[in-house]
Amino acid sequence: MLRATGSRDAVREEGVKINNTTELEQAIRVYFGKAASNQRVRERYGDAVIDIPGHETVLRPKETLQRLCDHLGVTCSEDYFAKCSRILYAAPSVTRDKVVWTEEQKARVTK
Repeated sequence: MLRATGSRDAVREEGVKINNTTELEQAIRVYFGKAASNQRVRERYGDAVIDIPGHETVLRPKETLQRLCDHLGVTCSEDYFAKCSRILYAAPSVTRDKVVWTEEQKARVTK
């Protein structure tokens, strides 16, 4: 959402909260659409699918990449892990804290 509204720098540098209900509604629709698609893929392909939360990749890049490589049955070098780890942010972004939510939006997303 911050990227879509061109607000990333303002949020990072100035600590502002973005109040754009329309854009947040769109982000919520996209999120639930992706969640539904992912569920259909899981139902169809079962154990062939691996779930990796984005924050895990940021917090534990080597371990997460190793898990993915193991799942795919490929061998990855230490150099590969190191290069991948260097391009990640140091900490997960918590965009939800940078946006103004209505009570209805909060309820819909958290139920």
